[in-house]
Amino acid sequence: MMKEPRPEFHLVAPCSISGMTILASTNTSSVRRCSQFANLKQGLAFNYKAPGRKRTTPENCLIYDCPESEVLQSIQREKGFNYYSLFADPLPSEDMVCVVGVGIFRLHENKANYTEAMKVCRDEGGELASVLSSKRTIGLSNMISNLKHDRLAYVGLDDIEHEGKFMTASGKLANCFEYRAWGLGEPKGRRQEEDCVVIDAGRNWKVVDCSKRLPFICELLPKGPFPIRDERVEDVCQLDLSNRKLLRRVSKTKNFYKNSIAFHWISNFFKL
Repeated sequence: MMKEPRPEFHLVAPCSISGMTILASTNTSSVRRCSQFANLKQGLAFNYKAPGRKRTTPENCLIYDCPESEVLQSIQREKGFNYYSLFADPLPSEDMVCVVGVGIFRLHENKANYTEAMKVCRDEGGELASVLSSKRTIGLSNMISNLKHDRLAYVGLDDIEHEGKFMTASGKLANCFEYRAWGLGEPKGRRQEEDCVVIDAGRNWKVVDCSKRLPFICELLPKGPFPIRDERVEDVCQLDLSNRKLLRRVSKTKNFYKNSIAFHWISNFFKL
């Protein structure tokens, strides 16, 4: 059965420590090992401080259950600690929902057909949400449980291209995953035009006509401009020359990031 690839963490705020809930903590010899520990614990963000440096916590690798939003609401400046997240390009907006150990999602209550929903999610830097695990299905089902009407929503699963072969928005075959949550009688016994999957408040998948206008759930994709392999932060909280060049390149090509709070936070520590 297929395993999801491990996502990569990105630097969001140097010389900073988050106040988000700590999922796990340990001491590691490198930021790379800290990121591996974060993936092992299914953390979505972490703080790291190099060994031997004075710190206010017993451990130098702190794993968080959820990442900071775009306003960096709980970030505090702390020398030597650096904050990393799976979601840095773009940062999650405040109206998005964190499903612990899974990812970041947004429920759109304004109804759309399946094609329109896919476009909205892409425009947000994501895709229609995957439901191919129990954590995902439970978390997304909980998101729609308070809807007043149509307590179901489009997710990223359909058999539009090949009848009977359901694929995610990123092109993964559902048959390659062990988890299933089909409702009673699903997906058999459906009409020919019923190719798109919805999730309901009872944690079931159902197939509906793709032209039907319904709420939908987008998933923010892990991404960022400062991967760990490009980043070295000195004790004086300055980025090295190679990263200053990297930041200039990012600021020219990614105007949305240049205008973000995170970019201005980082740029406070050095002259671009």
